[in-house]
Amino acid sequence: DLDGKTFAATWQGDVVTTLTPPNATSSQARAVNASGVVAGTKSDAIGNTSLFTSTNGTYTEIALPAGSFDATIVGIDDASRVAGIYTDSNFTSRGFIWEGTTFTSIDPDGSSNTVVTAISPGGVIAGTFTDSSFVDRAFRWENGTITVLGPASAFFTSVGSIDPAGRIIGSISAESGDDLAGSWTGSSFVPFTFVNTSGAYASARNATGQTTGTYFDLNGDTYIFLITPDKNPYVTVTGKTLIKTGKSSYKLRGTAQSTTGKITSVTYRVNNGPTKKASGTTAWRITANLEKGTNLIAITAISTTGKSSAAKVTIERK
Repeated sequence: DLDGKTFAATWQGDVVTTLTPPNATSSQARAVNASGVVAGTKSDAIGNTSLFTSTNGTYTEIALPAGSFDATIVGIDDASRVAGIYTDSNFTSRGFIWEGTTFTSIDPDGSSNTVVTAISPGGVIAGTFTDSSFVDRAFRWENGTITVLGPASAFFTSVGSIDPAGRIIGSISAESGDDLAGSWTGSSFVPFTFVNTSGAYASARNATGQTTGTYFDLNGDTYIFLITPDKNPYVTVTGKTLIKTGKSSYKLRGTAQSTTGKITSVTYRVNNGPTKKASGTTAWRITANLEKGTNLIAITAISTTGKSSAAKVTIERK
């Protein structure tokens, strides 16, 4: 402002609202949720820093444990629960979640330092801690339950981010010595597949599952990657899908595609008969043997990730 003070602000359209918490000489906004609740930090005239939330101009101070300092906010979920980090009176880094008037430290068993990395809109928290063997481990916190993310044999595990669905991505230094980027399913790490790389690190994922990060080639050069998850492939039939014939067999053809992966196979099945393989994949063809009466033919395309979709043709044999 004109007095040289720095304050946080929110923008909605052309409207700018300055955030001026009580007794603050400066403020910084750190996060905002879907309802417009802002979480941030403020400083007073003697340099003390504290945390606050702002709801439609109403400020609430987040009370920290006695003797703590260097607190910061990582994020705020859709229920206005605030996650962050502070240093306790023993100079140890701790994670926390603040819910209304309740302040709860987040400390996995045996941890000496804990760092919260992110909180999802639904309140799932991800971060890292240093265990009793001085190894950095990733963890997941949900409703008071902490899950240590594997593998236990890794030299370190670290969180990149957590998406709106609570899915966590990050990196590990594997027992083999390779630095791998990937995601966790439960506590199990699933690495992404790269070719001719010496290391990879995942940093962010959006609501659709797209993941970005960096990797190093065998020459040590650094690149940015974007992984788009494979959606269900689609299969089409050339011509009519309701056919009448007097023949004992009928030839069909069509195409199959996947938006991100590759089609590994196309199969077909007549009524409840055996599954057979079509000729070709992206351009396929079959000769189906028909029974008298109604023949329901299902043509299924399968992608490299195991996802599949089917098209159906009904043939009435006289």
